[in-house]
Amino acid sequence: MITGIGELVYAKDGTLKLQPPSNSAPFYLTNMQITSLVKKLNDSKKNYRLLCIIFGTIGIILGGLIVRKYWRYRIELEEEAKRKLQIEESRRERRRRIRDEDLPENQQCVVCKTNPIEIILLPCGHVCLCEDCSVDITENCPVCRQAIEKKAVAYVL
Repeated sequence: MITGIGELVYAKDGTLKLQPPSNSAPFYLTNMQITSLVKKLNDSKKNYRLLCIIFGTIGIILGGLIVRKYWRYRIELEEEAKRKLQIEESRRERRRRIRDEDLPENQQCVVCKTNPIEIILLPCGHVCLCEDCSVDITENCPVCRQAIEKKAVAYVL
């Protein structure tokens, strides 16, 4: 006995022909009985549903772990930025307190005119910036306009 599920049409020679449905519905031709075929399809449906639930759950868990890791990373970056800002502010405040009010003109920063010179610009060799101003000036020397390749701390006595 053969069970066929599909579209039954008349062929040009007048015979009946079983073919795949024109509406893209499933086409079955098997030696199983119809009840066995329905049971097998229901079992397959249950298995696929279970696999979808399992893999969906795994995907949600992995997505949650990735989001949590990213969130912690962002918080860590923000805390690091806050720490760096606090350290920089404390360094600036310490330099302001230590700063000598009676600095000669040739030992003052050429940009802010208040802090002592602390940075040497290379390759031109000018010692003309304080540490605060050296953060903002990155391209050209303020004295000779030569391109700055490197900065170094200069200890001026």
